[in-house]
Amino acid sequence: MATSPIATAADYADAMLAARRARKWLFLLLLLTLLAQIAIFLGLRLKPELFTTAVNSPSLATTEPTQHSLNVTKSLEYVSALTSFMGIALVLVLAMVLLLIVKIMLVGRLIGVSRVTSAYIWCLVLAVLLFPWQSLLSSPIHSSAGTAGYQNYNILIPGVLTTWGELTDQTYGARFNTTERSREFAALRWARFIGFPCIAIIILLYVQSQSSRGLRMALGEVEYDNPAA
Repeated sequence: MATSPIATAADYADAMLAARRARKWLFLLLLLTLLAQIAIFLGLRLKPELFTTAVNSPSLATTEPTQHSLNVTKSLEYVSALTSFMGIALVLVLAMVLLLIVKIMLVGRLIGVSRVTSAYIWCLVLAVLLFPWQSLLSSPIHSSAGTAGYQNYNILIPGVLTTWGELTDQTYGARFNTTERSREFAALRWARFIGFPCIAIIILLYVQSQSSRGLRMALGEVEYDNPAA
């Protein structure tokens, strides 16, 4: 018995609806990940006691405020490691989901595939930007104070996602000194920890907007419009 065109169209629609739900959750989680990275930097930047606890080994005899700062710093360290992992994992899964949507739309010959394809390409660009290249392309070193840094980090092109060792570096980390350095150095540091994540968020919002528009056109929720027009 031949399958009716209506059943086939409904099956394509169910597949795209499932992919759209996955894409929505991945987008939200990735957005929260990038915002968490900014929040961790601001926390270390605005709270000197957290940074001091992070870069120095705490003594055995600690007062209550110091112990509180230690607990908060440890929590930030775990969250930083989690966001670095989640950022890479989520953007790769998001790219795979967008590729799956593109394949479904191509097989079903549905409209809106150009927008989803554009979103997929920009998602790949986002994955390249998010990857912490500073961890892969440099050799980790430890200073006399026990903090982790990166050799010749100042000449590397880092990824958007930051690592805990980078954030707690006394020269290039979250508490970089703006009084003893040039304005260019301060601008680069602010761009590293605030500007790059904001650019990544803008690209992520574009990916979400383009893929959402393409899916709505394929599902007949909006009329077709030519993105090249």
